[in-house]
Amino acid sequence: MTKRLFIAADIIEGEKLIDLFVKLKEVLSEDGIRWVNSNNLHLTLKFLGETEELLIPSINEKLYDVTADFNPFIFQLKGLGYFGSKNDPRILFIKIENGEVLKRISICINEKLKETGIEKEEKDFNAHLTLGRIKSLKNRKKFYTEIEKYSNNFIQEVEINKIILYESFLTREGPIYKVVQKFPLKGK
Repeated sequence: MTKRLFIAADIIEGEKLIDLFVKLKEVLSEDGIRWVNSNNLHLTLKFLGETEELLIPSINEKLYDVTADFNPFIFQLKGLGYFGSKNDPRILFIKIENGEVLKRISICINEKLKETGIEKEEKDFNAHLTLGRIKSLKNRKKFYTEIEKYSNNFIQEVEINKIILYESFLTREGPIYKVVQKFPLKGK
């Protein structure tokens, strides 16, 4: 049996993040954007996808190994961006500043999970906080004006003291996430 899994760091949203999220949803309400549920805000470190349930104990063991090497850390959410081309933006996200530790954790996760037979990510890790998936834009100019307006705005600091293995259930209303296991950052 398989489970749809991913590894992430939770984001506890502060007032500025909540305000920005609400404002963007309002200003871009006519566009075809599937917004992330604000209760589900997280920073994905590795998407595993459909994974054999039998592998979960090995994954847990490797993630405990990873977190033993890292202390809790802080980074900043600063500015908006998008993935895709200027003509076809696909993902609206918040940029991460001082996210070097996130990158190192992601690399370490890939290396450790390779030992369980899980493939390494093909693309380099690009730390970001997804706000929505763009299906269509009615007013591109308005979209790019909003991106530009917030392109370098400091939003909030985020402290990470654990990573989480999640199971994801896809529903019509959007994904539902269930914690499989939490891994506190301990450092050596």
